[in-house]
Amino acid sequence: DNADADSIELARLGGDEFIVYVRNANAAGAAQGIAARITDVLDEPFITSGHRLTVTASIGIAAFPNHGRDSETLLKHADTAVHEAKRAGRKATVLYSQDMGAGALARLELEGEIREALQRDLFQLYYQPKFCADTLKIIGAEALLRWFHPTRGEISPGDFIPIAEDAGLITDIGRWVAAAAFRQIRAWRDTGLQLVPIAINLSGADFYLGDPVEMIREAARREEVLPERLQVELTESVIMRDVDTVKKALDGIKSLGCQIAVDDFGTGYSSLAYLKRFPLDTIKIDRSFVRDIATVPDDDAICAAIIAMAKRLGLSVVAEGVETENQLRRLRAHGCDQVQGYLLGRPVPADLFMQMVSAQRTAANDSDVDLSSTRTNVVGLPRR
Repeated sequence: DNADADSIELARLGGDEFIVYVRNANAAGAAQGIAARITDVLDEPFITSGHRLTVTASIGIAAFPNHGRDSETLLKHADTAVHEAKRAGRKATVLYSQDMGAGALARLELEGEIREALQRDLFQLYYQPKFCADTLKIIGAEALLRWFHPTRGEISPGDFIPIAEDAGLITDIGRWVAAAAFRQIRAWRDTGLQLVPIAINLSGADFYLGDPVEMIREAARREEVLPERLQVELTESVIMRDVDTVKKALDGIKSLGCQIAVDDFGTGYSSLAYLKRFPLDTIKIDRSFVRDIATVPDDDAICAAIIAMAKRLGLSVVAEGVETENQLRRLRAHGCDQVQGYLLGRPVPADLFMQMVSAQRTAANDSDVDLSSTRTNVVGLPRR
């Protein structure tokens, strides 16, 4: 390398971000050599509290004078390169180039708007109903995050969630979702609405960087709502990434009275061990299996096997992505407990969801409730 120890300074920028400043050297070449040394050092595992751990780094490099002639510009461009390194995957090192500029600027602008949306409470929750597969009555809902930007229009979670993750804002979003869900549950309760469980989705960051138990407890306490009104959903990949951490958190969430569901079942690690090790209540069959259940025998067999296994383990089953009557018929024939999808109900704002539940309650004395009046287009399907 073209840099010695006296020409290198290390500083912490904040959180898990650090700056390595290299002076009096062939800047780009020296920085790339230092980056390689950092990567090599971090490749070596270390032991803490009896656990063997490894750490990886995403490294971005900006060099004087090609990438900037002042510290502010160099730091901004190094930060841009870091974001590109994160997008490239683990252990990536990226040298800044001007081609990154426009895309990085757009991401930084959106990051700032995400922060503003959190501060000004500009996000919304939509509620997609879950139906009893047998009676077609609403028995729950999944809260889904929506962002309607004043000038950009609706921004897909697929566009802003990755930026929030890179910016370290994803746990803030998780707290906002939990607080908003309990706030809405309280509003419904105060109007006399018959309450149904509301599910929120927790990300890996909520478990690995945050405290989901305290997050739920505090949100429920603030709104004076029982935590058992909430259901937590997480994916297989989150569960299996750090089994001990997630199990401890799920045990705590379960102790609050919340139900726990595994989302996208069958698409992740597909390990059956966690079904008996973790305090689960529900598994959700991924829409990729439901989509062709009525036309592809293998998918039909997979859904039937998942449902049968879950019942033997005392778990309930929700099928996602139900969009046709034939899909619904096959799921009911296999004994699926709950269904969710556009056939029965799309995600709607809180007031429309309240109307759906209220209309169902009004018709509760009718043993043959026609849920077409509650915004579903399924009629004439026989009971199981």
